[in-house]
Amino acid sequence: MIIHYLEDNLDWCFQLHHSVSKRLDAALTTSQNLEEMCDYLSRNDADLILVDIRRPDALSLKDDVQHIRKFSKKPILFITNANCDLTEERARQSGALGVLDKNQVSIDGFLDEVTAIYDEQIRRV
Repeated sequence: MIIHYLEDNLDWCFQLHHSVSKRLDAALTTSQNLEEMCDYLSRNDADLILVDIRRPDALSLKDDVQHIRKFSKKPILFITNANCDLTEERARQSGALGVLDKNQVSIDGFLDEVTAIYDEQIRRV
C-alpha cells in the first residue's frame, strides 16, 4: 500500500515515516502543500491520501478534495488535531472518508485507525 500524506508539520511526518516503516507493509510519501501534492499525484499513484486540514495553504474541505480529484480518485481521509462532528460531517459531504484526530491517539494507534478505515473502504468496493 502507498499512503500519500499532505502535512506541513515535518516532525509529525518524520515520526510517522518511522512508524510506517516499522509497522506496516506500506510506503509513506509526503507533501508539504497542496500544489506539491497535486504535482506528486500527477506523476505517481497512491492507495490512500491523507490530508491535514490545519495547514497554511488549506482551502475548504470541498475545494481541497476537488483539487486532489483532478489527479486521483483514491480514498481521501482528512487529518486534524481538533476533530469535531461538524468537520466529520463536512468531510464526508466533500467526498472524503472522514476525519481522524492525530492527537487523540499514539502514532501506532493513528496508524491502526488509518489502516482499519482503509481496509473497510476496500471491503465496500
